[in-house]
Amino acid sequence: DQQYTTHSQAPILDLPITLAKEKRTAEQTIALICQKLNEKSKIPVTVNADAGNVRWRATVTVGGREAPARALLSRTLAAMGDHLSWRLLYDPSGVRYEFNVSGSSQ
Repeated sequence: DQQYTTHSQAPILDLPITLAKEKRTAEQTIALICQKLNEKSKIPVTVNADAGNVRWRATVTVGGREAPARALLSRTLAAMGDHLSWRLLYDPSGVRYEFNVSGSSQ
């Protein structure tokens, strides 16, 4: 904080969220997960959907009640059928997160 005091904070992806299990594109699902994290944490979480060679339009069926966001994201990425890597970046000056996905199709 401003006084250089260290504070413990749980990882944002460990927050439990509820997501109705229904068919959506991977892009819609990831955006919805990030929106739910934003609502729960009060810290903006955006998605970088411009990463090349990622099948954002793949149809996925992912959901859960009070499930860790990390688990829902993992299921979504696995359902996309690509070799993917992801990063969640934190910008302390802007107090926000950005979720990036990159990879290539199999």
